[in-house]
Amino acid sequence: MSHASLLSGLRGIGKHRVATVMAMALTCQTTTPCGTCASCRKIEKRQHPDVFFLAPDGDWVKIEQIRTLTAQLQLHSLEGKAKVVIMDDVDRMTESAANALLKTLEEPPPSTYFFLVTPHPHRLVATIRSRCQGITFSPLAEKEIGTYLTKHAEKDRDTALRLASISQGSLGTACTLDLDVLDETLTQFAALFQKSSNADVLEVAHEWSHTEEGVHLIVESLAGLYRDALLQQTQGSKAAPLHPRHALPKLSSETLDAAFVALHRTQALLATTANKQLLFEDLLFTLLPSSSS
Repeated sequence: MSHASLLSGLRGIGKHRVATVMAMALTCQTTTPCGTCASCRKIEKRQHPDVFFLAPDGDWVKIEQIRTLTAQLQLHSLEGKAKVVIMDDVDRMTESAANALLKTLEEPPPSTYFFLVTPHPHRLVATIRSRCQGITFSPLAEKEIGTYLTKHAEKDRDTALRLASISQGSLGTACTLDLDVLDETLTQFAALFQKSSNADVLEVAHEWSHTEEGVHLIVESLAGLYRDALLQQTQGSKAAPLHPRHALPKLSSETLDAAFVALHRTQALLATTANKQLLFEDLLFTLLPSSSS
């Protein structure tokens, strides 16, 4: 196994879980990740002294975190056969933190393994990517997600199928989606699309910007509306809409192009420190008919 692996793919697709199971495999008291021995149970609880979990402190992974980690890695293993580092959102490292991590990856301590997890591998500096074995996670099939939701999340078939179709291949997203909140968001946008003032737009943008982890879902939901509009334009009645209750009126190709560009830009900027309320204001004023602004 490579001393460093870069796990990339959509959020909620299983990257962190796979890294955790690999940590179990490397430190398990049997020959496989049994999940029941003392070592595996400690990893599940994040209590294993030789397995380190690192995530952004606020918006960024900071150099102080990397320095603390490096110092811990210089010590002998306390229980396991190896030391394992699982780093989430490694694309959100400061420049100094990335440089410090690079030095450790270039000369790793013996029997030490790194699992770097990110939905945005392209944001990592090339020198770090080049020192990792890349493992790319593909979106899950809607059928697989729907089956899981009916068997393990106690969802009825219709709800499971709708969640699966909206999740875009992310089981984590499907499990955490609240359809009532989603419908409320789309209803708000539909009302703005029909008639709104600048004050209405600013109010909705303010509300959306304070939905904590829901900001990405809002943008994905709006993208689903425009996907439906595009498919309706190209396939007509053959298209299977994601949001049949909130269909947009017929839109021109130019309008659809501009909408997808704006949605993609907003989704990318939401992963930065950009002001979320200003992002939603700009997005709404771009998407809504000119008469509403």
